[in-house]
Amino acid sequence: MSKKEMTGIIANICVSIVFLVTLSSCGGNYAKTITRDFEAEELREISLTHYSKEKKSTESLSVDTIMDIEYAYGQFKTEYVKENPITNYKTGENDCLEIYNVSFKFLKTSISECRIDYYVYGNTDGTVVYPDGTAYSFYGNAKCDTYDDIVDYLDSKKSKLSSLYS
Repeated sequence: MSKKEMTGIIANICVSIVFLVTLSSCGGNYAKTITRDFEAEELREISLTHYSKEKKSTESLSVDTIMDIEYAYGQFKTEYVKENPITNYKTGENDCLEIYNVSFKFLKTSISECRIDYYVYGNTDGTVVYPDGTAYSFYGNAKCDTYDDIVDYLDSKKSKLSSLYS
């Protein structure tokens, strides 16, 4: 094996190690998965209030058609959290890049609504609070710009419909 080939192999190994270390550090501490115990088909509406520190504004939206519910539900169906619940966390607008208050409203169940709150502090840190008050640290990047993604989805649907009927 030539010196050039050996150097190439060593370079590839180094790049692979750096990639693996970076990949494992992204979500490695968020080993527990929490998934909703209901499905999109059980919902009649999802209401969402979103605060953005960047825009210095709070906006709200609701979706009530099955396709829109399925899309929004997919954004909030699962969280990857740290193993143990937490009791100290920040909820103030000055502390958060984004705040989501998500209300799932049901068709036919004994409970009419389930609200989950998300406090995003940065790309790597956030807190999710469930209806029973239990809170967990989650990977903040998982919810960064989620509101904008939902708005973009809804706007693209509107533009497609208006182009069909123009």
